[in-house]
Amino acid sequence: MALSTDKGLSHPDFIKAKSLKERVDTQIPQQVEAVMHTLASKVEMYKARADDAQAKLDEAKATDIKRARGNQGVWGCQAGIGAIQDAAPGAGGPQPAGACRIEAAENRRGGAGGHAQIEEKPVRPNKALNIVLGVIVGLVVGLGLAFFIEYLDTSVKTIDDVERTLQAPCWASFPKTWGTCSWKARRGPHAELTGCAHPTLFFSRKDDKLNTHGRRERRRGRGQIDDGLQSGHVFAQGGQRVLMVDSDLRRPTLHKLLQVSNNLGLTNYLLKQNTLDEM
Repeated sequence: MALSTDKGLSHPDFIKAKSLKERVDTQIPQQVEAVMHTLASKVEMYKARADDAQAKLDEAKATDIKRARGNQGVWGCQAGIGAIQDAAPGAGGPQPAGACRIEAAENRRGGAGGHAQIEEKPVRPNKALNIVLGVIVGLVVGLGLAFFIEYLDTSVKTIDDVERTLQAPCWASFPKTWGTCSWKARRGPHAELTGCAHPTLFFSRKDDKLNTHGRRERRRGRGQIDDGLQSGHVFAQGGQRVLMVDSDLRRPTLHKLLQVSNNLGLTNYLLKQNTLDEM
């Protein structure tokens, strides 16, 4: 009213203020209606929850009442048992219905009263049976393990194993301590073995021109050098000329046993640095 009085009804400020008032007057009822609709929805939701809770409560009460009615018979039996315990033996008078039902049930079972019997020996564990089973299982497992280990063992133990594996004849068998023996020993079991083995090797040649004998061992230190020296010694004693070549270029041993110089060796000849006469 003050704006219309000061500036007039046609002033832009008055017109703007009037338009704002009309828009506010229109929006306020709409906002109130929206808030009331929201509150009504919440009220309906809470009412539904309350009804659901009341229904569950009524159902729980009905279940409890039904259980209580079903337990009345048990309570009657308990009351009858209490009355029987309080009464003196042989006393007259009517007995409760619960006691009659219990007595009838005991009579049907033969009057034993359901007492447990005490055994003189424990039912479990059965020590004798456990010992017998343990012995049997141990024997079976032990025998099975022994056969399994023997089946997996592919090592060579006898001369027959060597011939069967290599498909070749075995001419001699030397002891395990062969590498520790001196090749210079002309007598003794090792010399006898060498003297018996090398004639077989000599006469087994299919061609007289085959005069080269090579030796190879799977692992170092198995006596191939000592065996070679002993063999050469045997052949030399038979009047034959023997040439021994140590082709182990990494760990040569022959020159140490023969106590000779190793300045010139097989490598020098193969590289044509020296002739065979110089060697």
